[in-house]
Amino acid sequence: MAEAVTLHCAGRCIETAARREYTRRMGLYFEMPHDTADHAIEEQLETLREFLCTVDFQSLRASDRRLAGEEDARVTVSRTGPGVFDLRIE
Repeated sequence: MAEAVTLHCAGRCIETAARREYTRRMGLYFEMPHDTADHAIEEQLETLREFLCTVDFQSLRASDRRLAGEEDARVTVSRTGPGVFDLRIE
């Protein structure tokens, strides 16, 4: 099962939040000791990568003010299948 990722959409859209979180987690991944395998972060990176490559962000931003970054929100992204995501907005 894919790892869920929580994005903070405070003053930024869902796409920008996902790109920033991907970059942040990639940095954490490469800072880990080479002999340490963290499958959770690998799954989260794959979830974010697929999310960034497959989602129609223009439609997503148009669907909700919180996803457009117009209101502060936390969005949990879960991959439920290939190219299929569940978004939980808080």
